[in-house]
Amino acid sequence: MKYEAIARKYRPMNFGEVVGQGHIVSTISNAISSGRIHHAYLFSGTRGVGKTTMARILAKALDCEKGPTSEICGVCDACKGIATGNFVDVQEIDGASNRGIDEIRSLRENVRFAPVSGRYKIFIIDEAHQITGAAFNALLKTLEEPPPHAIFILATTESRSIPATISSRCQKYRFKMISVEEIAAALTKILSAESVTFEPEALPAIARAADGSMRDAQSLLDQAIAYGDRNVTAASVRELLGVLPSEIIDGALEAVAAGDARAALGCAAELASGGHDYSAFLTEMLSALRSMLLLAVGAEEVSTEARSTAEKLASKHAPAFTREKILRFSKLLLKAKEEMRWTHDARFLTELYLVKMTQPFVGASEILDAVSAETPSASDISGVVDKSSGPTTSDDKISKSSDSRPAAGTSAVAPVSAASVEVKPASEAGLSDIWRRLRESLPASEERLRACLANVRLTAIAEGAAELSAVSDFYASAVSKKNDLLAAILEKITGAKLIIKTKVVAVAGLGAALSPSSGDDSSDSDDEAESDTVAPPDDEDESAGFSGSIFAAPEPLKPSVSKAVRPVSPPRPPAASAPDGLKKILDIFPGKVAKAAQTE
Repeated sequence: MKYEAIARKYRPMNFGEVVGQGHIVSTISNAISSGRIHHAYLFSGTRGVGKTTMARILAKALDCEKGPTSEICGVCDACKGIATGNFVDVQEIDGASNRGIDEIRSLRENVRFAPVSGRYKIFIIDEAHQITGAAFNALLKTLEEPPPHAIFILATTESRSIPATISSRCQKYRFKMISVEEIAAALTKILSAESVTFEPEALPAIARAADGSMRDAQSLLDQAIAYGDRNVTAASVRELLGVLPSEIIDGALEAVAAGDARAALGCAAELASGGHDYSAFLTEMLSALRSMLLLAVGAEEVSTEARSTAEKLASKHAPAFTREKILRFSKLLLKAKEEMRWTHDARFLTELYLVKMTQPFVGASEILDAVSAETPSASDISGVVDKSSGPTTSDDKISKSSDSRPAAGTSAVAPVSAASVEVKPASEAGLSDIWRRLRESLPASEERLRACLANVRLTAIAEGAAELSAVSDFYASAVSKKNDLLAAILEKITGAKLIIKTKVVAVAGLGAALSPSSGDDSSDSDDEAESDTVAPPDDEDESAGFSGSIFAAPEPLKPSVSKAVRPVSPPRPPAASAPDGLKKILDIFPGKVAKAAQTE
């Protein structure tokens, strides 16, 4: 007897045998049982999910001798003839080879004739999207008002190519991709019926390779049976499909987790020596990262197979893969897959991105957590007097009392040098606010400087100096030329004379990481991997850009003052632009600050 392919031999013959399309089976079965039979149907979906099969089953249900019925007998002449394609009242038309207006005219002529032996005359048009626009226009009237005995069933893989005037005249059914579990279960039944020995672990691999298509899975199963000589094993399926060994994927993930570029390049060498496809490797890496991401976010509606894979990977690698890092690695791999289409050296491209994934970096959230851990409480940020002045004596009280009487011709408050005050560390919000106000205070003629400052941040104020961090030598040089202007603006904002010191910190996303409130200063980068992370410079220590504490704006506090200083005028109310901290200090220590100003 001539061999028949599995895909043809095990094609579903009735509604109960259809796999993975329960929503369509229920709808059509109920419609037939209640007599709500439509004159036109449009079946759409990817290849191999049962569109043509469902069209034949529907034709059987309508022309069965016991019909119309959802319980097809399968033994009458109509059922047998439709199954073999020999029933005169059911015509299957290939839309690709009968796409012109002449063929549609012929179809319209046939529609007028009554069925010969069946109840309905059914026209199944496969690959309907191949029909030309003029031919569709010729079919419109017939499709909208066909004779009572005519029923049209259109099947297509590209529903968007069907004109709206056609689809609006049909009942539309969208066939979904079949899940891995459903395909594996169907393959198990086929192997049992064929008396073929198999390993259960081999079937999910075939189902994944089929990518939701039952026909593809059945064709691959045919190959696996032949390759393994009627013994389907997981190893033989991997060899047949070219599936990457799990050891390579695990090794690559471990190399990335450990930041070991040498081990990552070793994985690329294994791919080359084994003749594996580099694009398939990137796909497998993305699949592994997806599994870990699903586990990290606590996704519940995932397949059993995907969940078990995620748990297995998490036990090995998840501690080294935060959610932020998984997202970054996924972006890198997706970018590599996109570039793989144009490269002439797939191995080098794969090595390049593997090494890039192993480079150490610190996520923005980790930096903010570290900064928050060092941020003092509100009580620690309050004004602090110089401890070297010692306890207050009665003479101090007399001097303080005399300070309240202003001297004629003296100014209320003189600028206080930053070196004469003690500054307590504060949160990064204080520095961000100063930096924002500085940029807003720039003259309109300094647009070039304003643009450069978008890549510079105020990272510390200490010992009479304001420390600026630039992302490159270019911006550092441009800002250094305007030190006098920046120092003058900072003096107006903080009330202290500061020396501007600029250094280069090659840290991507420096502003976004250190200045959460300065969203208007940052811009989205085109680099998919650098936009949400902060990487240490190549030639410096990983924490070089963040060594030291972050300081709040310098606020005039109590300096060491001699007791013999003559009285001075009380201070004037602080300017509107003065920081809140400066206002509080002037309110608490008006005489002392004024004394310091006079001494200088």
